[in-house]
Amino acid sequence: MPDSTFSTVLPALKAHDNGDGTYSLCVHFANGTILPAQISLASGKILIGDAGNLASAQVVSGDATLSNAGVLTLQKDVRLFVPTGLYWHPYPIQNFGYGVIVADKLYAAPLYFPPGMSFDRYAVEIRTGLAGKFRMGFYTSKNPPATAYPDALVAGSDVAEIDMAAGGVKVVTFAFAPTPGILYWFAFTGNAAFEMRTGVNCLLTFPKVVDFNNFDAHYISATAYGALPANFPAAAPFGGSIVFGTVRVAFRFA
Repeated sequence: MPDSTFSTVLPALKAHDNGDGTYSLCVHFANGTILPAQISLASGKILIGDAGNLASAQVVSGDATLSNAGVLTLQKDVRLFVPTGLYWHPYPIQNFGYGVIVADKLYAAPLYFPPGMSFDRYAVEIRTGLAGKFRMGFYTSKNPPATAYPDALVAGSDVAEIDMAAGGVKVVTFAFAPTPGILYWFAFTGNAAFEMRTGVNCLLTFPKVVDFNNFDAHYISATAYGALPANFPAAAPFGGSIVFGTVRVAFRFA
């Protein structure tokens, strides 16, 4: 049946010429949109308009895959631009040094993570020849984020007690996929004074007030050494980005 005759008999419907001697039944909307009344589509394909303004079945390709359930998955290596097994530090650093960590104090330093990152290890470096033990882990921030205060311990991040005697780089195995848009805090404490590798003149981008000379960028709580508490205790802000900098914690991409 010619298209003109078909539309006259059934005004709400339209026949689409498939170009191979057959026609497809389509719904014809008042705004000119034409959709197939019933179609079949091969698994893993989507319909997209082609150069002739017709629906064409195509496979999603490039930097993403699309499941039959409609889940779009971006390729991790494309997003991060780094291979797995390498370490990443969250702060730009100008110089390096060591910061003195006082015994029986719980420290917290802010951490920002770009979206889509996941890690399987994290590491710090301490000066050699020290006696004692230390622990470390991560906290989320209080909600609303405007309070910018350490809140709940990330489950499993306080893996174990770490011996200081050997010194050097200390690596902790911990699977961690930060939630985008959340400010995290790296926390650590020791039962004796020790020195941890820090970055000096680093870009913290976390001022509590409009003051370009000092940053209240860390919190310190007078908390006796032990397993990190489930919720970060009362603490005072600690500033001085030039003197203390921030700890050099590094994360290995999973």
